[in-house]
Amino acid sequence: MLWRVTLGTSVALCAMVSVAAAAPSPAYRAGLKVAKSRQYERPECYARVFAEHAHLINHRKAKNFWAISDGPRFSTAVWNECRISR
Repeated sequence: MLWRVTLGTSVALCAMVSVAAAAPSPAYRAGLKVAKSRQYERPECYARVFAEHAHLINHRKAKNFWAISDGPRFSTAVWNECRISR
């Protein structure tokens, strides 16, 4: 009887984790919005790379603004993984 309760709890916990993992992050959603506005061919790929490199900043004009650090790391990653040239 106890193993059934444990098994049921484990199954429910796994289902909750898989749903949480499937939800896109706010950084991914921001990257997807940028990619679609620029009409990139592979917006999901761009959004995934954007989410890996983005950080949240509080700008005086816009709170909770997702940004990419200056430099070639992001552009190189987008090109290597998605073949998107910005």
